[in-house]
Amino acid sequence: MCAVTPFVCQPQLKDLPRDDSIGITCQTCARTWSQSVRDMVETQRLGAQFMDLLEFGTRCTDDDCKGAVTFAYTGKPEIKAYAAPVMTLPRAKPEYLPYPVKAVVKARPPVQPYNGPDYRVPQYALPMPMPRTVQPASLAGGR
Repeated sequence: MCAVTPFVCQPQLKDLPRDDSIGITCQTCARTWSQSVRDMVETQRLGAQFMDLLEFGTRCTDDDCKGAVTFAYTGKPEIKAYAAPVMTLPRAKPEYLPYPVKAVVKARPPVQPYNGPDYRVPQYALPMPMPRTVQPASLAGGR
C-alpha cells in the first residue's frame, strides 16, 4: 500500500505574526533584504495572498537584475517533490493462428495521369443526342 501524506497548504500572509519580517533573497544576484509583515498587510493590502503566489510574483529590487526571489519566514512549510509512481501495463501477447496464412499481394494497375479535357478534338465530332422536335398534329398528317 502507498504511504499517504497529508496535503500541506501554503499559509496566507495574514496568518503570519504582524511583528515578524520576511527575509527575501534573490536567486540570481544573491541580494538579501527584509520586509515587514505589518507593512505588507496594512499598507500594500496583500493579506489575502498565499505565500507561494506572493513569492512567485515578487522580483528583485535591483534594476539590473529583476530575478526571482525566495522567501524565508517562520512557519514556512517544507515542500517535498512528489513523483507519482509509474504504472506499466503488460504488453498484449500476439495471437498466432493454428494454420499459416499467406498474404496475397497483387500489383496495382498503373494510374494514367489526368491532364484535363482534350481540347484537340472538335466539339462537333463528339456524339450528341439530337433533340426531338414536336410537330403540331396538323402538320404531321392529322386532319
